[in-house]
Amino acid sequence: MEKKVLASKSTFDLREFKALIGKEQKPLEGEIYLARCPVDASELRHFALAVEDCNPLWFDVEYAQKTRWQGIIAPPAFIHTCGGGSALVLVHIPGADDWPHGSLFSGAEYEFFLPIRIGDRIKPVSKLHSAVEKKGQFVENMLFITAETTYTNQNNQVVGLYRQSVMKYSTAQAQKQASYLEEKLGPLFPPGYPKSEKGPVTARGSTPLFYEDIVVGEELPSLKRVLTIPQIVSTADVSQRIGILMPHTMPGPGCYWHYAVGESWKIRGLPAPMDEGPIRAAQPCQLMTDWIGDDGWLSKLSMQIRRPIYAGDTTTWKGKVTNKYIRGGQHFVECEFLAENQRGQISTRGTATVILPSRGKST
Repeated sequence: MEKKVLASKSTFDLREFKALIGKEQKPLEGEIYLARCPVDASELRHFALAVEDCNPLWFDVEYAQKTRWQGIIAPPAFIHTCGGGSALVLVHIPGADDWPHGSLFSGAEYEFFLPIRIGDRIKPVSKLHSAVEKKGQFVENMLFITAETTYTNQNNQVVGLYRQSVMKYSTAQAQKQASYLEEKLGPLFPPGYPKSEKGPVTARGSTPLFYEDIVVGEELPSLKRVLTIPQIVSTADVSQRIGILMPHTMPGPGCYWHYAVGESWKIRGLPAPMDEGPIRAAQPCQLMTDWIGDDGWLSKLSMQIRRPIYAGDTTTWKGKVTNKYIRGGQHFVECEFLAENQRGQISTRGTATVILPSRGKST
């Protein structure tokens, strides 16, 4: 006799969500406003400095004019700030969005086609992509939802594609399990803070990295970052381009629960202030752009977030070359990367594809 297997009951009601998969979502009011506003040089500089990426290509006019780009371009992760959250915000999911609920940035895939330049007007168009239920240690019931946003400029050229994944869960369940309470965290403010200094320039810059010089298996120069509360506040402030909400209507800039001590526990069920999405995306992007220099191009980047990066954590980003090939006359190099904290825990894993110049061939 055939044994019947009973399907487990879903914690979340996904009927409305699934009906909207693949359909263009109504933009938020702020996204409509931003699509009319040209990208400003001060925005690019503010973003780059907030995420500690001091590559002069992002904000130094004289330097940038001497590169292949002939002007300032945006750091790759700046696309993160140009809207695209409407698909994940406007759809109510019973069981996931009933208060109190938690929501954490859990992963992303980026494709970069054209640089964003000063004066560009960037329009995001978002569609719901998928919803997957999982069980885990942090909380028993988790829902991973993904949306895809296409960004076009004023010439209707696609500049980039962003698939964002968010994990939704019960805050009360996370507080009950308290799986992260035993973390040994570093100081929320670094010794000697505050201090006023310029950040180091770690980028290769104008020295080309040629495809022919790449060896599969070679390691990339590492990138080390210490997360502090002031930095979380800075990245929260640039997590969205200047919109139309009055600043005093929130307790602080951006998602204040990332940096307000105690709020991360009440709202997310996590024991300490933690990093914002833009900085998590910006650091592996910088790992790659520092390595490839001005003449290279970051084509794709995908990352999976395994755990939070808390204020006080020291994170080391490491990468290595996994493949290289020529296609359509372009020279591609594939890499894998990870982020490891001072406790030896892996917070992020991912892959990236870059396009490099070839010796004897102009870029």
